[in-house]
Amino acid sequence: MVSDGGVKRGLLMRDGRVKVSFEDGTWVVVEPTGACYTFYDASRSGGVLKERCLTAFARQRHCKGVALALDFRNAYSPVPFWCKALEKRFEVLGKVTWTSQIRVERASWVVPAGLRYDTEKDSLTVKSKDGKCSFHLQSGKRRFSVCYPINYKVAESEGAGPVYSYYLQEQHFSSNDCPEKWKPLLQAVLDQVNDQEGGRKTVMLVRDLPLPCTTSETAKWIDVEKGSFWDTCRDVLYPRDTTVVLEWTPYCLFRFAYDLGEAEVLTYFDGNLLVSRNGGKEFEHISPNARGDRIHRPAGGFGKARTAFVTPDKIGEQSGTIFAFYNTVVDYASKFLEHMKHVKQVVSQGEYKRNAKGAPLVSNRVLVEKYDEDVGNLVAFEDGRVWIKFIDKAFLEMDHEQKYCKVYLPRGDVRIVRTHKPVGVEDYVHIAKEFAHWAFQTPNERDQHIELHSTIMAQIEASKRLSKMIDWHLGSSMSPSLLAT
Repeated sequence: MVSDGGVKRGLLMRDGRVKVSFEDGTWVVVEPTGACYTFYDASRSGGVLKERCLTAFARQRHCKGVALALDFRNAYSPVPFWCKALEKRFEVLGKVTWTSQIRVERASWVVPAGLRYDTEKDSLTVKSKDGKCSFHLQSGKRRFSVCYPINYKVAESEGAGPVYSYYLQEQHFSSNDCPEKWKPLLQAVLDQVNDQEGGRKTVMLVRDLPLPCTTSETAKWIDVEKGSFWDTCRDVLYPRDTTVVLEWTPYCLFRFAYDLGEAEVLTYFDGNLLVSRNGGKEFEHISPNARGDRIHRPAGGFGKARTAFVTPDKIGEQSGTIFAFYNTVVDYASKFLEHMKHVKQVVSQGEYKRNAKGAPLVSNRVLVEKYDEDVGNLVAFEDGRVWIKFIDKAFLEMDHEQKYCKVYLPRGDVRIVRTHKPVGVEDYVHIAKEFAHWAFQTPNERDQHIELHSTIMAQIEASKRLSKMIDWHLGSSMSPSLLAT
């Protein structure tokens, strides 16, 4: 991700979709095949501009944002995708390009004998025979990067044959969640290093592997309902229908290992790594010190005293010291992991069909919609979420578990609070809790509530009639002489 491109946050989903938000309030969505884009421009039409099947003018205007989003996707996805927006922004993205009459489809990776992992530099590098491709192992053998050429254009020249245009693509992956195409190379490097460290004799290994090819296949738009995660720019509440496997912020990179159900956090300013253990109950902090050793210490104690819900854009602002920084990072990483595990369980096992409420947890269908002239528009979704647009232009979002609320205040501030402790936004959250309690009642509970309400109202009316009758009886039965005394 280009740090100076104004990128605020980037999310990569397991199905290949990408959503990137920028500092100026705009955001872009890249569809799974990389061929379709949705762009939101906060500076035009009162903050409402969403274009699909972009026109030539729109592609020119939004070229930089689309290129940054697609480059982010290609850097962390096994299969890269190509479009002309990338070619126009090669200089911004820092891509190395060249032309050749030789078509490159495979690479022979040389794993030399006596290969050692440099603990002082915390790295190891392996290159191909032609020197164009490189493999870089780092973070205590827990992460690796690969760099290889991609053929993005073929031009015909008279009498000289085809001319191939290439650019270098760099990709970053976790060793615990390695793509299938890179597993032979990773395993060969790790075996060579382990044999050398164990004192066993090693010989040079060569791994001849095909290079990944780009694709630019045409894709249809994924149908999304109005108001869903893909149709609005929300930075905190994640989508409920897709698992997020990677989140990029200017300070940290959060990765969710889908098969393992664990999370990894890479901090950019010092290169340290945080790895979750036992499903997020604790985090192992792996940091190189001055002697080149590795420091392993549990980080579970960092996130015990949680006073507020940490958001990605607040990680740097709330960190006055290094311990405060890691405190906020682990706090957010634990919430990130908790949500991703829940979505994985819901989506993969189909629990949304068998939950106690009888409605899917992954749903954008509106269950109840109500308008109150003293409050505003109130909407409850089938999955348990609540949205309220108040008459004072405040906006509230409650998550499906009804544990957290995000409140956009009229003056522009945003508050993320727990529903049981809504400091500063008590009135808004109280209304949301009452509406949620009413909206998500079962038919029997609602009938009982209506019956109880009707009974109470009938008793009140009966007591009023009885009071009037007593007043009339006392007033009519007393004689004027008795009243005078």
